[in-house]
Amino acid sequence: LARLSADASLRMRNEASAESLAKTPELNSRLHHLRRFYYDTAASTNPVIIEALKRMVGSSQILFGTDFPFVTASAIAAGMRNTGLTAQEMAGVDRLNAERIYPYLKAN
Repeated sequence: LARLSADASLRMRNEASAESLAKTPELNSRLHHLRRFYYDTAASTNPVIIEALKRMVGSSQILFGTDFPFVTASAIAAGMRNTGLTAQEMAGVDRLNAERIYPYLKAN
């Protein structure tokens, strides 16, 4: 699980043109490897950042995360409501994406 940070954003910048994001990345390229990760939302509730991440990996690889105790879960949740994600994408970020990769989190 990786954190979306300024470092990741800078690494994406060189390969993240609309044209390159629409294609399947070359094997072993940076973009190929960046797309293998899941990213959390800790301190990254800016709509521009979330949209760029969604274009790079898809909303199915974004997980809810906080920087607790520095940022509360409620503050991140409030910020995420303004990112432009659909209700279905938000349900994934909030819980469903995590349940898919960590099945033990599913309610019985």
